[in-house]
Amino acid sequence: MLVFGLMLVIGGCSRVPQEKESRASDRRKLPTPSLESGLSCIVLQGPELHDTLRTKDLGGAKDLPTGMVSRENPHLSTESEFVKAVAVGGSQGRLGQVGMRAALFARYSTDSHELGFYGLEALTQSAADDREKALREIWAHNASFGRSRVHRQGRILLVIWHDGVTPECWESVNAVVARKLKTKIPKDELPRSNSSKDSRDLDFQQKTRSH
Repeated sequence: MLVFGLMLVIGGCSRVPQEKESRASDRRKLPTPSLESGLSCIVLQGPELHDTLRTKDLGGAKDLPTGMVSRENPHLSTESEFVKAVAVGGSQGRLGQVGMRAALFARYSTDSHELGFYGLEALTQSAADDREKALREIWAHNASFGRSRVHRQGRILLVIWHDGVTPECWESVNAVVARKLKTKIPKDELPRSNSSKDSRDLDFQQKTRSH
């Protein structure tokens, strides 16, 4: 009986490190809190954006921007090659990573359509200004028929695109993103002289229609 009891104790103890290791592994899959990026507030799962969306399982290179290796979705990082890949992908191949500190990549899907995030955190407000202007011009065609939207809050820029999700889903995604950016980005990241300048989360389509 003593031997049997000892075997149970040893067996039980042997499982504890494994459980701790499993929990630690799960934590490693999440964005590192010490990154302290404004992009962290929009690291979201599909159902948080709309109940028809699911976070896509990235099964191959065709799902990733050129140069990206990580299959983690969503993925937030300051790693140079990752930032470059997102910067290039998010500008349709026209811009690089100069002036960018961190990047976010995410891909979601419904039963028949996809939606994606290209997020960037700029090093400075001026770098964010320049990147926003370029991104709005690059995505103007898609935005003109409601297939993309550029969000800007402080030094955070986010391009959201889709290939045919429902209008309800599209508006929900953009509303969630706009709300989270406005409530989470520190006020000291907004220019003191004109704070409204960096509170732009309307799509370029609305901007151009006013002219």
